[in-house]
Amino acid sequence: MQRLMHSATGLFLLVAVTCAGATASLAASAYEVTVVTPGGNATPVIYRLNVATGEVSYTYGVNFSGTKDPQPVPQGVYRLYSAAGADGKGNYWLYRLETQSGRLWVLGAGVWNEIAPAK
Repeated sequence: MQRLMHSATGLFLLVAVTCAGATASLAASAYEVTVVTPGGNATPVIYRLNVATGEVSYTYGVNFSGTKDPQPVPQGVYRLYSAAGADGKGNYWLYRLETQSGRLWVLGAGVWNEIAPAK
């Protein structure tokens, strides 16, 4: 029985020390990138998201430009999702989700428009 207790204690200490050293690697990324390929000969669009602020910028090449928010966006944990049109004409939609509250925006003409929740 004592041998089992020593083994269990040793295993616990091994797990604790391993997890303590891994804390930094478990940190979330500050930025994420979503690449949209419109189709045809169009240049891919790269969207860069600040995960904490929800700020999104985009580029077709070298310089980033910002998207606009009509109202201030609260701090949170944001993700970008894209959807391409099935017609092959290069249409796509970009959605921004705040993962804690469930708030959702759609990008149109460089401006984020919040999608109202169901009542």
